[in-house]
Amino acid sequence: MDTSNPAVFVNMELLRMHVGPRVRAVIQVLNSDGGGTVIGKSTDEQQLVIKGHPPGPLSTFVEVIGIADSNQSIRAELWTNFGDNLVVAAFPPVHHPGKFECGHSLYTLGQDIRDTVLLLVDLP
Repeated sequence: MDTSNPAVFVNMELLRMHVGPRVRAVIQVLNSDGGGTVIGKSTDEQQLVIKGHPPGPLSTFVEVIGIADSNQSIRAELWTNFGDNLVVAAFPPVHHPGKFECGHSLYTLGQDIRDTVLLLVDLP
């Protein structure tokens, strides 16, 4: 694990406060045009634009790490498929949860997650 260039974990609301630095986000892929733009739903249910070319086909849930080049988009450097069934849970519980829908269940992710450990699990 490379800790020399950390990336802030963001949802759409937090992205606005981190334009310029390296960030990471987990999204639910809504649309991929094949031309270098992916539209996804962030953990606070807002649409986020990911720019760049993924290395291959994307699963339903993806983590991206890259530069926040605007308050609505990330220029991706690294793409990680998390599969098609993802559970997002935060420990300890957070005070300002965002919502993340997965199947018929609704999960939450805090807006201030600096002291939060995230469990991201791909379920069969």
